[in-house]
Amino acid sequence: MIHNIIKDRPTKLFIMLGGFFIANAIIAEIIGVKIFSLEDTLGIEKASFSLFGQQGLSFSLTVGVLPWPIVFIMTDIVNEYYGVKGVRFLTLLTVLLIAFSFFVFFF
Repeated sequence: MIHNIIKDRPTKLFIMLGGFFIANAIIAEIIGVKIFSLEDTLGIEKASFSLFGQQGLSFSLTVGVLPWPIVFIMTDIVNEYYGVKGVRFLTLLTVLLIAFSFFVFFF
């Protein structure tokens, strides 16, 4: 059985794309609580504009924004090859695995 799955190129591609998709989504959710300053990282001065009386606003971002574009690109690639059903399956599987990982971290 496993030999048939490994020999079937579309199935093997779906497993590889799905694994990459799920791994990036879980990593993004786990590291999403970390905050970094974009200006400090790039070595530039902080933004010097005011908004509602606040001076010197900075671009503080979560680290989770870095892997999410990869997740969206993977969604487009899977959609191109396997259609909406393939994306829906991977999305539901990813949601379940993210929920499971948070459950494990909580307990």
